[in-house]
Amino acid sequence: MVCALLGIAVYGVFVCTRVGQRVDDAALVGRDRLTPQQIDDADDLLRTVALASLVLVGGIILLVAFVRGRWQLAIAAGLLLLGANVTTQVLKEVLPRPDLLPGADPLGTVNSLPSGHTTIAMSLALAAVLVAPRRLRGAVAVVGALYAGAVGAAVLAAGWHLPSDAVAAFLVVTAWAALVGTLSWRETGVESGAPAVASPFLVVTGAGLAGLVFAGLVGALAERRLGRLDAIDLGRAYAFATVAIIGSALLLTGLFLAALRPVADRLGDGRLAGSS
Repeated sequence: MVCALLGIAVYGVFVCTRVGQRVDDAALVGRDRLTPQQIDDADDLLRTVALASLVLVGGIILLVAFVRGRWQLAIAAGLLLLGANVTTQVLKEVLPRPDLLPGADPLGTVNSLPSGHTTIAMSLALAAVLVAPRRLRGAVAVVGALYAGAVGAAVLAAGWHLPSDAVAAFLVVTAWAALVGTLSWRETGVESGAPAVASPFLVVTGAGLAGLVFAGLVGALAERRLGRLDAIDLGRAYAFATVAIIGSALLLTGLFLAALRPVADRLGDGRLAGSS
């Protein structure tokens, strides 16, 4: 519910207001400060993210769950992958993008929120967290969050999406992960094998990056009100947007991982018949 409300807020602020669109556009235009090699590197990373990779890597994740005898987690991971990616594509079609800054929108007036590539990366990351054994869940979460954050930053660096598109994708996936987690897990007290370090690391790091961006925005607004800033600094807007994207991925993954700590998967009817 929190992710859904935050997603609505992101859309309302960054798509439906002039100020939000201006901030988003400034970050996208600010990518011009990148070198051609950096943009090529972003394109190379994005080439690893496609429908084929969703099917291939997603299939491997489901296979791991079945091999472990956790058919309920396999179903949950499948629902997460399908639900999050279908939701993103539907939202792209049904959500309008008003033309509040005529002639200034780098991507045109077609809605680009949420980002499909970012949704694929984040959904694979959280699906892997769901099916991973307790002792490996923390490491899987850290690697998955960094990968999803890198893809989210890459869609901005490559000029494919606005910053809010990536953040909205993270929120869509986390909402689905929380939903399927609620349906597939039950409360039994804190797991002895749950990761004790990864979740605080992700949450603290993500919150710290988000705080840095917030402080930067407050400073920019203060400078503007004092008459010291006539326009948004494009390079700084791009840098803050990149930090915000990566911080969002880390924070949401850490919070999801923390939510899994006080629950345990069903050990009886959750196993395949005949598995040990």
